[in-house]
Amino acid sequence: MIMVAQARRPAPKYTVARKRGKRSSDVLAWIALFLLLAVIGVFVSPAAKRFFYQVVPPRHHEGPFWEVYFTSQCQPEFRLAELIRGARREVHLALYDLNNPEVINALLARKNEIEIRIITETDNSSSWGVSRLRDAGIPLKMDDRNPLMHNKFVVIDDSVVWTGSYNLTERGSFVNYDNAVVIFSPAVAANYEAEFGEMWSGYFGAGSPVNTNCCFVIDGMEIENYFAPEDGATARIISEISLAKKEIRFMVYSFTDRAIAGALMNKKGQGLVVEGIFNRDQMKDENSVCRSLAEGGIPVYFSKKRTLHHKVMIIDSSVVITGSFNFTKSANTKNDENILIIRNPEIARAYLEEYERVREKSETAEAAMK
Repeated sequence: MIMVAQARRPAPKYTVARKRGKRSSDVLAWIALFLLLAVIGVFVSPAAKRFFYQVVPPRHHEGPFWEVYFTSQCQPEFRLAELIRGARREVHLALYDLNNPEVINALLARKNEIEIRIITETDNSSSWGVSRLRDAGIPLKMDDRNPLMHNKFVVIDDSVVWTGSYNLTERGSFVNYDNAVVIFSPAVAANYEAEFGEMWSGYFGAGSPVNTNCCFVIDGMEIENYFAPEDGATARIISEISLAKKEIRFMVYSFTDRAIAGALMNKKGQGLVVEGIFNRDQMKDENSVCRSLAEGGIPVYFSKKRTLHHKVMIIDSSVVITGSFNFTKSANTKNDENILIIRNPEIARAYLEEYERVREKSETAEAAMK
């Protein structure tokens, strides 16, 4: 029997080149997936933003003995980290929250070289940043009470003060509208150091002694510094409002104080330009004064994408009130807070520019409350 061999089929052309091509396409697919996740991360995760986006050096406004930073323009923590790295003797921090890697790394790098002490809010004492600093042996204290230790100030070498509304967090850098002001003045620093010393000794809130100065003149510039609740910050703000001649603008995260609102309405009735921007969550807060001000004829705006975390008032393009102090009863009577009242047209101009930037990205009360 004769067997007829079947024709042998040609081998598939699965060459080395083809195999490499398949592997290359797989690699490209993984790279594409990684890039897609990275892009999503930039828009979703502050930590991812930090990896992909840095502003160095921070853009800012400055004078002979002051600097002002806005998170809408830069990452202020780079400047604070620089100041910490340049400290000669000590850095004392009273911070509501602390989880910013840039600042934490700067503190860790100096922990064996200078004195570092930190006071923070009890509610945030277990955050990863505070925990890391505690584990490194840096002395920390909490307020251990229900009202807030809401300060955001740093004192360096008894000569430099960092304060404002800016929490030293990832959210503070990338999600919030915030401000930080730096004052190079031993006199102002001594005031903040006295307040820090009170809290370090366990005196918080209404139990704090009244033992700080209020008024300073630095190279012709007038600065007033008050701490809550002991210094009656609300009364100081209302006093400044009463002195206004032309215009008042404000940006505030939480505004529920009827007395401050009433002072603004009085100025509106006198023919002054009065307007302000609220954080968008204030629309849902039944205690907020946003509706009553809007109904009283004051133009009111609400932030849209970013959280408006400022606590700022600008009066007559020459006076700025800033600090950790929201316009609330709790800030005035319970929390540990601080404010600066700065009489300087150049600083006021910087804050007015920030006001306009935020307003351009906000919506009117009419649109927001539909």
